[in-house]
Amino acid sequence: MSESIESVLKELGIGLIVRMDGHDLGSGQVWEVTMPPPGKWARTHRSREDVFAWLASWADSEYSEYLAIQYFREELKTCDEDALDQVEDWLENNRLTDYVVRLRARVDGIVLESDLVFDPAPDLIVSILQERVGQPYLSLGARMMSALNLERHKRTL
Repeated sequence: MSESIESVLKELGIGLIVRMDGHDLGSGQVWEVTMPPPGKWARTHRSREDVFAWLASWADSEYSEYLAIQYFREELKTCDEDALDQVEDWLENNRLTDYVVRLRARVDGIVLESDLVFDPAPDLIVSILQERVGQPYLSLGARMMSALNLERHKRTL
């Protein structure tokens, strides 16, 4: 895990500083992670394992939305232009069609799934958090609109 945690942090653009704790109680190493942009905020941990547990917990909390947006992106790839227009009308104006109702139910079902099993593998943590680190928070709806715009852009190329 020692090499994987550093590589995960590096790949995500999260800084890591290991320093000696100068406090009288439990002198030892302190693991400080800093979020991009540099110095945005720092979080201190007592061990490398604590850093990994924090990252894994963060990724776990994002996991269902990650799966939902992955599903949504794959679904967009198979849509014809009419279906893309329906999705856009839903995201912009909350207009529902039969297709959108089915798509929305599937996305909602993924987000609300309570039996998801999260395995904190380093590659999965990177995949889940790479869109979150150093970025402003975007709701699932905003991320879906961004995915729709990207799919439309790809089709014009």
